[in-house]
Amino acid sequence: MAEQNSKIATPAYVSYKAFVRFINGLRDHLPSRIDRSILAGMSGSGQSALIGSLEFLGLIDQGGQPQPALEELITLNGPQYNAKLKELLTASYGFLFDGIELKRATASQVHEAFRKKNVQGSTLIKAVAFFLAAAKDAGIEVSKHVKPPGVVRSPTQRRTGQRGAGRLDEEDGEEEEEEEQSRGGAGLPSDVHPALAGILMQLPPSGETLSKRDRDRFMKAFEAVLTLVYPTDDDDDGLA
Repeated sequence: MAEQNSKIATPAYVSYKAFVRFINGLRDHLPSRIDRSILAGMSGSGQSALIGSLEFLGLIDQGGQPQPALEELITLNGPQYNAKLKELLTASYGFLFDGIELKRATASQVHEAFRKKNVQGSTLIKAVAFFLAAAKDAGIEVSKHVKPPGVVRSPTQRRTGQRGAGRLDEEDGEEEEEEEQSRGGAGLPSDVHPALAGILMQLPPSGETLSKRDRDRFMKAFEAVLTLVYPTDDDDDGLA
């Protein structure tokens, strides 16, 4: 019965930069409990992501009580810190290390492993971005083909740098930067027509599969938009 009621931790999905900044901030003083009252500078969603990530990594318990791993981590620097981080990742991400050869993995293999942990949508993007950034610091070799899933946003959101109607929080900006770096900085030139950019940004990252139905739908939509943006000579003659 206890197992049925136990909380299933979601893989870490806070911005890795925010995680590192938080850990460094604890080096001078470790509070007796990690809760929202000491995270006043973060948005509500950022607070939830950080606390959940600390729980997942075994750094705090479900009540926010710091664990020995956290007490040790904040005393380490350089190679020793990286080695401890590797230890934490290996222990927490068993669903990746036990079933996948990460240095030869594809993006789809890693994404599928996260989805089996009920990680979906934007949380999946953030969770993969966190793992890749942490693995790099820990010296864990991960295949260059592994990137976070693509972020699909409207042309207006891309031009304004917003995810939605609200403002772009600092940690959201860091997440976007990390995701972009993890994808290898792949982007579209700024002078690409917004309608074409919107279509192209709906494609999954290279290396992922695309069903024939989705491929056919994409090609039809792309051809329609291409004709709208760049009419051919025949189209001009027809209009004349």
